[in-house]
Amino acid sequence: MLRTIWESLLFLHSVVHFDHVASRTPGQIKALQLSQFRRLLRHAARHSPYYRHKLRGLDLHRCVPEDVPILTKQEMMEHYDDIVTDPRIKRKELETFVKDVNNVGKLFLDQYAVCLTSGSQGQPAIVVQDRASLTKLFAMQAARGHSLPKTWGEVFKRVTSRKRWVIFLLRPGFFPSSSAFHYMPRPMRRFADLRIIHLNQPFEKIVEQINEIKPHFITAYVHVMENLARAELRGDLKLRQAGCLELLTSISEPLYPESRELIESTFGLKVSNHYAMGECMGLTLGDPNTGGARLNQDLAILEVRDEFNRPVPDGQPGRKVLLTNLYNFVQPIIRYEIDDIVTMRPTKDPNQPMPVIETIAGRNNDRMCVWRDGKDVEIPVFIFAAAFHPIFNLAEFQVRRDGPTHFDILLQPLPGKSLDLDEIRQSLLAKLKQEHLEHFLQFDFTVVEHIGADPKTGKRKRYVNLLKNGKGVPPHNESTSQNGSAQASVLAATV
Repeated sequence: MLRTIWESLLFLHSVVHFDHVASRTPGQIKALQLSQFRRLLRHAARHSPYYRHKLRGLDLHRCVPEDVPILTKQEMMEHYDDIVTDPRIKRKELETFVKDVNNVGKLFLDQYAVCLTSGSQGQPAIVVQDRASLTKLFAMQAARGHSLPKTWGEVFKRVTSRKRWVIFLLRPGFFPSSSAFHYMPRPMRRFADLRIIHLNQPFEKIVEQINEIKPHFITAYVHVMENLARAELRGDLKLRQAGCLELLTSISEPLYPESRELIESTFGLKVSNHYAMGECMGLTLGDPNTGGARLNQDLAILEVRDEFNRPVPDGQPGRKVLLTNLYNFVQPIIRYEIDDIVTMRPTKDPNQPMPVIETIAGRNNDRMCVWRDGKDVEIPVFIFAAAFHPIFNLAEFQVRRDGPTHFDILLQPLPGKSLDLDEIRQSLLAKLKQEHLEHFLQFDFTVVEHIGADPKTGKRKRYVNLLKNGKGVPPHNESTSQNGSAQASVLAATV
């Protein structure tokens, strides 16, 4: 009982702190960010053998982020035991820990939450953080969330009549989107009736559950919200009729304009596009008013860089980001290189001092190209999403580039439904013509029973490049139609 009261008091204190910080000026928040950065460096230099060496010679009371070397994922994993600040934490023991799915939600060494990050950049990475970090993470969400209580009256009402919050997860596991909610502090759970729905069940069963729960909040992957929107349009889902839904939050997958339009127009709500990763789950909060995400500058530093690690001007997309987690003192993650493509700008709203990440285009290795005019030319992947949005019997798709100008497109129908392939072909051709790509891209359709998640990342990968090194070399025997237009053929198969 005393422990519960103590945890609640600590959580409330953190909520008040994060709410107070959000009311400061941008200059005051930047000063707080720099102070926290230098405090992190001093802690790392004292307790981490790796950083003791890397930071040698720096004035840790006056240095700025640009003075500190960049950390790659490969380097972090190679020197893992020397990077963490608790010598009891060992990489081999953590790897054994995460292999057992029954450990999800349990604390490593009875002290540390564990997360296995996406392997889309190569090898997976393990991140550990202590209870204080978890308290900060969820207290920030409680203080700055868009549908969480802001006054003592709202707090009392929420505790006595909790909102229903549905969270979609691929399956139990140590993926960031899964593990975070399993480690949610008990005080946070007092504000919401949390329901976790795993996606390893028939979609019609999921729709039945949602109709029964009538959630106020939904947190889900983009492809799940798209499927829910299609179910709503078909009349199978009845959330608008129930009038209960207050907030939609997208996680883990890029939210393209066509996806946003489908979801928002169907449910009559703005989507809060949350941008984070296992290395820093408190990085941002989605902002439905701007369509972007607010960077929590008191919890993280995000440097947008070009391919040569040079700063990118505000309002322009970079080629990578350098992330510093300011609240994880157990595993210091400082100027950590991630190949996310983001566009950031300073705030324009005096009531919102945090800067806005305007767009999150995904990762470099998720981009798609087509061989055109003797070279690989990037194409907008939303062409495919836009073409398939009106296909209500389509459960999922995956675009695989298997040739310089050829794409094999996997189509997964809803259970018990069939696909009109000619309708899909015409829809895609129309989108290709809008982008003047009808003479440069060929495609086949492959109807499959199921498109699974990437076993390395736990995410459903929409766009896959099967070419070596991601480059197209036009083969000598490549055949095209007489007029060079995009051709579609159908091959029924099961994978």
